[in-house]
Amino acid sequence: MTDSNSRAEGEACAVCEMMEPLGVSQPTVSHHLKVLRQAGLVVSEKRGRPVYYRAVPSGWPL
Repeated sequence: MTDSNSRAEGEACAVCEMMEPLGVSQPTVSHHLKVLRQAGLVVSEKRGRPVYYRAVPSGWPL
């Protein structure tokens, strides 16, 4: 597992990699990522069994 603070900007990561740094369960992370995906703020990509998520830089209006 990679330290979440060392990830390159825009690099995708799986739900299982987010649980420990966020201190929440897999269903909680998945639920919030689903909401963010529906809002167009993240995109998802299935790679085998895990789904990887990546922020969409242009998805957040500044």
